[in-house]
Amino acid sequence: MHPRVPGQVDARIAGQGSTHNLEIMPDEQWDELLSSFCEGVELIYGWQFKDLLPHGDDIWELKRPDIRVFGWFQSKDCFVVTAVDAVWKLKEISGLYASYIRQAIADRAELVDDGSWVKGNDPNEVVSNWCEAPQEGGG
Repeated sequence: MHPRVPGQVDARIAGQGSTHNLEIMPDEQWDELLSSFCEGVELIYGWQFKDLLPHGDDIWELKRPDIRVFGWFQSKDCFVVTAVDAVWKLKEISGLYASYIRQAIADRAELVDDGSWVKGNDPNEVVSNWCEAPQEGGG
């Protein structure tokens, strides 16, 4: 993860309550996300991770109910975190999503000069253990 991210966690989500009235607070969601990702727990495409195309340029987000985590996949199952923020803030401040995408692109350009990150928006290329989100009303 980028060195700025721990400070973002402290400033943006630590000590915050859940906007969804969940028992698990945003900073606990961050901890759970990191541990689940590192353990290879199955992720649901669309609900827990997704590409940020068409304007994403190979930038992805990892999601929990109250937080969003931005970055790119350097290789399969290797996500580089460049920013984290609270969902309420992303909804409240117009253009913040685009700002985090631009920041991730700039960070990647600074850190990876050979274009060796995972390109495109195919979940099979970035995560080993994933599934599709269930269809609403389907059964």
